Amino acid sequence: VCTECSMSDATAMTVIPEPMAVRGVPQELYDKQQLFKADLEAAIPQLEAALPKGVRAQALASMALTMVLDNPKLLDCEPLSLTRSVYKVASLNLRIGETCDIVPTKKRGKDIAECWIRVRGVVELAIRARAIQWAKYILICDVDEWSFENDELLHKPRGTVKLDCSNVTHVSAMVILPSGIKVWEQPWPVERIIAHRDKYAKNLNNPD
Repeated sequence: VCTECSMSDATAMTVIPEPMAVRGVPQELYDKQQLFKADLEAAIPQLEAALPKGVRAQALASMALTMVLDNPKLLDCEPLSLTRSVYKVASLNLRIGETCDIVPTKKRGKDIAECWIRVRGVVELAIRARAIQWAKYILICDVDEWSFENDELLHKPRGTVKLDCSNVTHVSAMVILPSGIKVWEQPWPVERIIAHRDKYAKNLNNPD
């Protein structure tokens, strides 16, 4: 009799693959990660129920395990908040590192993990809800020609955006409504964007 075939479906469902990047990880960090893994295995039924059909909870859990190795500060957060953040990712059907991030924050003196939705994630959710057809943002470099006339951005790129975005001076955005109408946001200077970030991300452990 094949022992693998006789394994119950419930047991098979709770097997989470080990992340690839485990070599060279300090023992203390590895132990914390294994505790998180145990919490995820216990939460697999809830994750399966939250995810759309065809999306495997084990894949999300494995991604979360790799994520905490990339950002060990997450393992110092309250365990329940970390598991809840993964559940939020599942319930919204987002992708860690692509459309959302799990971020270590400070709240009332406690280390808390939170799911933060990226711009791509907000756009994806809005499209799913049929609130918009599409959206995009535009980076304006210091050598570009541009103007904002009649509620529309006229932009002629003259340079290339550097990887560190050091030559970006403004950012604009455009959405296409279900009716097909395009709506533009007047370009924001980078200084305003940084001030907005600092105002609404005060609970970050590391604002850099």
